[in-house]
Amino acid sequence: MLNNISHRLPPYRGVVNFIWAQLYTVVNSVKHYRKLESHCPCCQRPQPVIRLYAPLDQCAHCNAWLGAFAKADPVLEGIEWQRWVIQVLEELHLAMVSSGIPPWEQFFMNLSASGFARGEQSRLADLAGLARGQLATWLRRSHTPTLGSILELCYVCNMTPLQVLLGDLAPLKQVIAEGKPHRPPRARRSRRVFDREQCLQRIRSILDGREEPLGYVQLAQQLGYRGHTLLHHFPQECAKLSKQIKAYRRQRAEQRVEDIREEVRQAVLALHAQGIYPSHRKVVERIAHPTLMRHPEARTFRLALCRDLGWN
Repeated sequence: MLNNISHRLPPYRGVVNFIWAQLYTVVNSVKHYRKLESHCPCCQRPQPVIRLYAPLDQCAHCNAWLGAFAKADPVLEGIEWQRWVIQVLEELHLAMVSSGIPPWEQFFMNLSASGFARGEQSRLADLAGLARGQLATWLRRSHTPTLGSILELCYVCNMTPLQVLLGDLAPLKQVIAEGKPHRPPRARRSRRVFDREQCLQRIRSILDGREEPLGYVQLAQQLGYRGHTLLHHFPQECAKLSKQIKAYRRQRAEQRVEDIREEVRQAVLALHAQGIYPSHRKVVERIAHPTLMRHPEARTFRLALCRDLGWN
């Protein structure tokens, strides 16, 4: 059975390494009881979860600090949870670097071998805030949980993933015996109600030209939804948005080329009037934006103008 599902298991090892590398950038925010905003307070743009260059506490677009200005409640904002996650990921990271850890299949094998008595699986699932039967699907390997779900189970039972991987299930058995979690389960976010009228109003405003063209994925992000949500509710309107944004971008690109040509034209004609050959270097010195000459269209257009003006 393990061989059959091994290809479906998330690459927890890679996830832990990646998250631990990124967590160094947010430890300071946690220490100062500040949460990071998902939308920049300066430019209002949503933040990507994965970024290659910008630190997690800086806006990926304008580099503004993403820390909330109001002091957060440590309990309400889950500061204790964040600290605990940092600690257990550090533990896993150090174990992998020093001696290595068993494969993640061992996590589920050890849970299965813990000897749950009748009803204890359901009781543990209730204590951990899991859906009824969810833990059973983990143990049967019919469902692969996310790393976040594994961490939440361990958090409630006062154990770390590394302990389970190494077969130390004493904290888990203690929670089951006492019939109460070591820590309360993390509060689940209530599902956001889809505001159909607001979304339709924004879509119509864009299609009517009252707002700048925008793709439905970007619009969904602005409204706080996923892209497929708008596509599901408004398939025809989203198709129109896609067609509109493509035409808009094509028009912008054509205008950009025309602007490049005009700036190059003015520089070439000015040099020609002075009897100076409009070489690439001379044109670069004349134009307001020298980087424009890196554009292939600018190079081709300069040569064509030179030929038309009689320069060989």
